[in-house]
Amino acid sequence: AVVRIADDMADEEETGTAPAERARAIREWENALLDAVNGDDAPHWALRACAAEIRRHDLDVRCFQSLFRAFARDTETVRYASFEDLLGYCRDSANPVGRLVIQLLDPTVARDPLALEASDAICTGLQLLNHWQDVAEDAQRGRIYLPEEERSRFGVDENTLLAGHDSAELRLLLSFEVARARALLESGDALVARSRGRLRLESALFRRAGLVGCDV
Repeated sequence: AVVRIADDMADEEETGTAPAERARAIREWENALLDAVNGDDAPHWALRACAAEIRRHDLDVRCFQSLFRAFARDTETVRYASFEDLLGYCRDSANPVGRLVIQLLDPTVARDPLALEASDAICTGLQLLNHWQDVAEDAQRGRIYLPEEERSRFGVDENTLLAGHDSAELRLLLSFEVARARALLESGDALVARSRGRLRLESALFRRAGLVGCDV
């Protein structure tokens, strides 16, 4: 609930407020969670409940801070110059989710660097795949996640993309980007191999769902 509410704060269609106001609201929400984790009172039930679970399970609060940073970035960033820039966004918007799931389901795996690296690969792969499935929808909102460097290399015109026009160049670019997402998902097999029980099942299912999505 805490993460969902923060994500909604970043959404102009939900709030109807200016980017700076939305970013400020996210920062205030983050600070309220940190205060609640430290034992202070919080103005919202979700903050109080989340803080209690963070303490109970010894969750890494930096994962929540990364997610809030990604939401704040969503209020102002609608283009990405390079693939590395986009990966940086995924490190904040996707990877912390996998790490929190691991911390909740099997804290011993959360201390395994190889497992965490594999989790990050799966989460980034899934986030990228989600972007490539939503290219048209994002374009309608003025957002383009396809990196500018690749758009230029493949000859995909920004105005044509924003207008929602299909093209052979766009299809080639999307095939290229989906192949990148697939490579990340495939490299995440180490998490499955190094997990057990529910974590092993869920990581295998999410990874498999992503790989199937690459073929759609």
